[in-house]
Amino acid sequence: MFCDITLFCELMNILILYPYYNQKGLMHNFSSYLRGNGIYVDALCLANYNYEKTTVVPWSEVLVRIFFIVCKFNDGVLKRIIRKIVFQYFLRKIFPLYDLVDFHSYSSKYNILMEYCVKKNIKFDITLWGSDLMRSSEYRRKLFRYGFDNCYVIKMTENLYEIMKKYYCNIYDDKCRIVYFGNSDFQIIDILTETEIDVIKNRLYGNIGGKKIVVCGYNGIQSQNHSMMIEALASLSDAEKNSIHVVFPMTYGAKSDYLEYIRSQLDGTMISYSILDCFLELKEVATIRKTANIVLNVQNTDAMAASLQDHLYCGNVCIFGDWLNYVPYTKNDIFYIKTSMNDIAVHVRDVLKNYDYYHNLCNENHDKIKNLFSWDVTILKQIQVYGE
Repeated sequence: MFCDITLFCELMNILILYPYYNQKGLMHNFSSYLRGNGIYVDALCLANYNYEKTTVVPWSEVLVRIFFIVCKFNDGVLKRIIRKIVFQYFLRKIFPLYDLVDFHSYSSKYNILMEYCVKKNIKFDITLWGSDLMRSSEYRRKLFRYGFDNCYVIKMTENLYEIMKKYYCNIYDDKCRIVYFGNSDFQIIDILTETEIDVIKNRLYGNIGGKKIVVCGYNGIQSQNHSMMIEALASLSDAEKNSIHVVFPMTYGAKSDYLEYIRSQLDGTMISYSILDCFLELKEVATIRKTANIVLNVQNTDAMAASLQDHLYCGNVCIFGDWLNYVPYTKNDIFYIKTSMNDIAVHVRDVLKNYDYYHNLCNENHDKIKNLFSWDVTILKQIQVYGE
């Protein structure tokens, strides 16, 4: 459903630059919703120069061929050289053709492109994604000042705004805007049939009977603290261990030696488990959300991951680290259990003992999450900010 608020930004052409190839689907959905409201977006991934083009802004044939070469070429060293040349010399040539350049997930390497924007008086925004700011060093935060000083708008979630104030006081308050990306997983979750769920669940986990499924984290990056979750689960009683099947989604971010370490650690727990380290189709991801009973998320930092929204949407019992500042969840009375690292096992044991009670509480999260993070809701603020 699109809402006609094109009075904010009539027929804008925007170039979005983003760093992670696995966000292609997000950018596709974002572009589609913007296009329905008169904002046309060309989204370009700086990791592989894959792009989605919805504007009629002309790119030179040479540049298009270079993007194609970088995207398809397999030679690692030569590919990196070509990428660097494109980044430093060719990419900026298309900037003046747009009404706005939107830099997503701020990296200090963007500064060279931002300097060109300043020199040519090209309007640009910065959209913070979370780890760019939350896991930044003091040195990187100093480099970020260039972009923050010269951009038009800084877009972020509420919890990132709290971190902005912590690092920069209130220097950039006049530029900060609270926005969210919509969550397209909700639609896929809603249309899954019971037959599909049963088939996919069996393919992913095998025959686990009536065991409760405990999903631990959502990627293979070590800051998810997989080992600490395993240590907590290993302290459960034999009966509790036999009642659960543990799932570790590690489809990206994990190196092979780390995967083997986690696998060996799980082997010593006497708990049945599945490590998901291969690419998953959308319906497979949705099945993980739909079939989970308990979700553990005790990573070092987080900026409102969509996977956690999915779990809350499905009414799963979520146990999150008490150091993770989820302002929108707190403000909107979304229920989840807060834990310290030392008390993970205590909370898991309590949930297993009183599962129906907690599950009923968590079922009330469904509509609240939908009203916060569906595209129909979030796109309105995004469009308003673009139209300022």
